[in-house]
Amino acid sequence: MREAILNLSLADYRWLFAAVLLALAVGLVLLWTGWRRLRLIEDVPRSKIRSAAQGVVELHGTARALPGPVPVAPGTQIPCLWYRYRLEERVRHGQHDRWRTIHSGTSDDLFLIEDETGRCIIDPDDAEVIPSASDSGWSGTDRRWYEERIHEGDTLYALGEFQTHSAVEQQTLSQELRALLADWKRNPQKMREFDANGDGRIDLEEWEAARKAAQEQVLLERAERSKSEGAYHVLRRPRDGRHPYLLSTEPEERLTRRYRLQSTGGLALFLLSLVALGVLWSLRNPLTGP
Repeated sequence: MREAILNLSLADYRWLFAAVLLALAVGLVLLWTGWRRLRLIEDVPRSKIRSAAQGVVELHGTARALPGPVPVAPGTQIPCLWYRYRLEERVRHGQHDRWRTIHSGTSDDLFLIEDETGRCIIDPDDAEVIPSASDSGWSGTDRRWYEERIHEGDTLYALGEFQTHSAVEQQTLSQELRALLADWKRNPQKMREFDANGDGRIDLEEWEAARKAAQEQVLLERAERSKSEGAYHVLRRPRDGRHPYLLSTEPEERLTRRYRLQSTGGLALFLLSLVALGVLWSLRNPLTGP
């Protein structure tokens, strides 16, 4: 091996050195990303949908469709909840062929995750998705496609930012309060209810009483609307930029095993590449040769 390296031309030796340096960088990236994902998954608590706190949470449940049409995967024409698709074309260059992507796409339709306590809407935009099914095929002799899907009923693990919304939030409290007070001001009979001294004018103290009464009415109305219209939950990409957004049909245990293997493999590749770089440098200086 030593003689083979020493007999390489300077150009070939530099290519070898660069390849080992690239392997070192790849090992470092695999180590860092795998370890970071592993720590974040293990640190985020598992939650039930009904009792989940606002913020980054981990949900476990079943993938369900929202009412209405569901996406149809382009390659297989199979109805599903989510798909990722790529179409490639063979490009011929003399004796060599290469494949180039001529079309790709990912569905952005919303769907649900359901557990025994409730349902939460999944917004798959910008998610890292590990799906349950994949297929590939040919479109003619020089085109091939590859497709991945999530189906109705798949077991789903989701890590993202959990938010609860209510129909009563369409307007803020202050907006509803201003609208109600403006309506009261146009109603002389209503305003006479707050004219405590009967002088035909609403002074500052009387206006404050009217404002408090309006606020109480708005809060009561919002509470009633909340009971009748209910709240809904949404899971989306975390805004803090620190946590990943993961949707996986693999269980958490398999995910942690995957990232543990990735970080271990990255560490091994990094150490082996580091040793190899030291050996190569000791045999020949890639800048000046032997």
